[in-house]
Amino acid sequence: TALGVLNWSDVKQYMLQLCDALEYAHSRNTAHRDIKPSNMMVNGQGNLKLADFGLAASLEGTCGSFTMDVLKAGTVSYMSPQQMEEENPQATDDIYSVGATFYELLTSKPTFYRGDIAYQVRHAAAIPMAERLKELDVENEIHEHVSAIVMNCLKKDRGKRPQSLRVICEW
Repeated sequence: TALGVLNWSDVKQYMLQLCDALEYAHSRNTAHRDIKPSNMMVNGQGNLKLADFGLAASLEGTCGSFTMDVLKAGTVSYMSPQQMEEENPQATDDIYSVGATFYELLTSKPTFYRGDIAYQVRHAAAIPMAERLKELDVENEIHEHVSAIVMNCLKKDRGKRPQSLRVICEW
């Protein structure tokens, strides 16, 4: 495969470990809110460590408690549309970010990477991964069920995304 593209067989264990870590955080009423490849560290034993809980927020919180400019605080390419709109944190915000992260790992580019990214995250449909690979002239075999998981995580409507990390693992 091309530089910057990982095979599903190489990333599957990390997706499962990431889902387990986030499921634990969500069970403690905490949303990470900054899931992206650079916040995923892998140790020498192949165990994923989720880093940088600097933007974490209570799932029971309210948007009125936010005093920072969310677009300056996080990484726009991985934020859910609702996080950009500074809506109350929900588990589905992290689920969107999981989709955006694995989209990039499997295609070599973020879901949106040119133009007005913030606008696209809020309003444009994600290009299917097979089309992105073709557009970039990159080869990577992505199983249909994996593509379906990632694309469902990237739904604009949080109600249409998987509602828990357990659903993603079982998928």
